[in-house]
Amino acid sequence: MALSQQTTLPIGIEIDGKRHKNVIVTTLTVADSYKALSNAKEDEYIGLLELAQMTTIDDLGRNPTYDELAGASKLDGDHLANVRFDLEKKEMAQASESV
Repeated sequence: MALSQQTTLPIGIEIDGKRHKNVIVTTLTVADSYKALSNAKEDEYIGLLELAQMTTIDDLGRNPTYDELAGASKLDGDHLANVRFDLEKKEMAQASESV
């Protein structure tokens, strides 16, 4: 079961001149991960592709593109990575409890 968490970015991902701060981060399945990597360009980073796949921009109802996320503030990237880490810890804890 995928876990998700709504969060507010400190700076916001700029798309078409507007900053989007409210996002939802959702854990990935194996299929999600492969989907994120399936159209990867040679110079794109796997971690950033997966983070874009995990992130939904609330008011746009879609994931940021690789380039949109790559152009975001490092503060926003760190924030998203921390939320991802927390969700993955919760996912592990749930798996441990169900054994």
